[in-house]
Amino acid sequence: METYTPKEAIERKISDFEFKYRLDIDLTDPSLWEGMQDEDQFYEFFDLLIDRVHELEFIYYGNSIKYLMENDASLNESIQMAIDCGFEIEKLNSELLATLHHQATQLNALDQAFEELKRLFNDYLKVK
Repeated sequence: METYTPKEAIERKISDFEFKYRLDIDLTDPSLWEGMQDEDQFYEFFDLLIDRVHELEFIYYGNSIKYLMENDASLNESIQMAIDCGFEIEKLNSELLATLHHQATQLNALDQAFEELKRLFNDYLKVK
């Protein structure tokens, strides 16, 4: 059986958390943790995660088509998101639709994981 330092154990929990919620942002990225010193900064940390989600995008047609086929084959959700964001139907493409859908899915996962993430944040600060 492997033994881990307290920091390695928390980083492992964070990786498991990312997998559980299917997050595409790296919560162990040191730049997220810069300047984080106490529990009161959790909301600042959470805002950084939201910013990271908004940076996610699909660039290639093939990747976006694959994502949409697996996650929104009818395109109903992603087209509605695009309309809600003010995009015109004529200007939509697979990359934009996949990006909007993926970002919404990631934001929803963060919202669902809020309390668990807060506990992980506090645990991480203790061993940082």
